[in-house]
Amino acid sequence: MPSDPISEALKLDHFKVYKQYQPTQGAKVRLQGQFDKTAIAAKVDQMDYYSTPVSKSNSKIINRNAHLAFHQLHQTKQEPRRVVVFKNQFGLQKLILGRPFYLLAPSQKLEKGLSFPKRLDHFKAYRVLYGEPINRPVSLADQFDKQAKVEVERPDYFCVPVKKTHGTKTTPISNPRGHLVFYTIQPKIYKIPKGSKDQFGTTKMLLGTSVLLGVPTIKLDWAPYG
Repeated sequence: MPSDPISEALKLDHFKVYKQYQPTQGAKVRLQGQFDKTAIAAKVDQMDYYSTPVSKSNSKIINRNAHLAFHQLHQTKQEPRRVVVFKNQFGLQKLILGRPFYLLAPSQKLEKGLSFPKRLDHFKAYRVLYGEPINRPVSLADQFDKQAKVEVERPDYFCVPVKKTHGTKTTPISNPRGHLVFYTIQPKIYKIPKGSKDQFGTTKMLLGTSVLLGVPTIKLDWAPYG
């Protein structure tokens, strides 16, 4: 089975992202990533998306337990724009980043045979303001669709691992090299009822349209922009 050298090196899966249509609860957190000198207070609330590990172009899935819930993120501190240079299976790329939109929280999909993912980080997802489109076809296979052929389009979010404090519990970064870039893909409509559980609670989900592909990424450099 083919492998993605960067995914293998980082021990980090590709992710297929679905819209999620049920309301979810919020919580207060403190987050600190590689862009942050100190921890930033924030609130997380509605889960907008849910991601599953996916085989891209017949590559193997590293951790079938790895799921990420996209919670809306509202920080007390405004962050500056940044430029970031990175590489992944699509090559060397440069992006201009805006504000963080989501906290990606490790999650357990509630079904037989799955457990909470170990050593999967939390990620802060920054909206991409500018980046060149990829425009490459790939095939994706996960639990819900064994053969989805899609076009990988423009970069939408750049995600950095973060240390998260929720209440009295602090979750450190396990894999500081492991980043994710989420690219838009041609949407496909699903209607899948599922349950999930993360540190913010248990949710009955309705997974809908697939909209993004998450790609393991190595950050090479970054700087303030403008």
